[in-house]
Amino acid sequence: WIFFFSSRRRHTRCSGVSWARRCVQETEGTIVIQPKEAHKYTLIWLHGLGDSANGFADVFTYNKSPVTPNTKVVLLTAPIRAVSVNFGMQMTSWFDIKQLGISSIDVFENSISKEEVDDSKQIISKCMEDEIKILGDSKRFFIGGFSQGCCMSLYCGLGYPEQIGGIICLSGCYFPHTTISSSNQKLPIYYSHGNDDQMIPVAAGRYSCDILRKAGYDVHEEFIEGLGHSVSAQTLQGFKKFFLSVTDNKSLGSL
Repeated sequence: WIFFFSSRRRHTRCSGVSWARRCVQETEGTIVIQPKEAHKYTLIWLHGLGDSANGFADVFTYNKSPVTPNTKVVLLTAPIRAVSVNFGMQMTSWFDIKQLGISSIDVFENSISKEEVDDSKQIISKCMEDEIKILGDSKRFFIGGFSQGCCMSLYCGLGYPEQIGGIICLSGCYFPHTTISSSNQKLPIYYSHGNDDQMIPVAAGRYSCDILRKAGYDVHEEFIEGLGHSVSAQTLQGFKKFFLSVTDNKSLGSL
């Protein structure tokens, strides 16, 4: 494992570009990337095990960002917890994992801490509420994440009491015990997974997509040959294509 622990001090990232100087701020482990244009959409992004908000910040600040210039991005950092699969080491984690490499969703769900899943849901849901209040329209709000963050995005997004815009799921899976809100039963979902993933096997991803599709969700799935438990340029291209398709930014496809 490689761990990226977030700083507890407040600072602004500067990349030599005036927009970056004034629009990317970090406070207590949360990174907020303000839109370059008039604010119309918001995305909350959740990282994977042992990572932090910093791990994905560059994805959304460089000139090939998968979201549009009118999108605000809020990257959260998970609490620091003991993780069983890493011999009880303390690290950023949305929930404890007792074993990896499980292809069955039901078995995987029994190998995690549901209590910590629900604790993290409270943290994430509060941020969702705050951001939707600022945005003024829940249907223009999106949530997404990688690995653990993907699992939590589905868990929080599908259960949110107001209709949201969509969910972006990278290399994670659906929890069968998820409570689904009637407001989000036809939600568009982008799901991407590497065929060579050794952490969360692709079988769990395919099964998640099947469950969601049978439940009536608009699932845009992509399984990438040769990709392990990671994010590739193809992943981000698919993410961007999906985001453009579910917003009114279709004319911005060349960004």
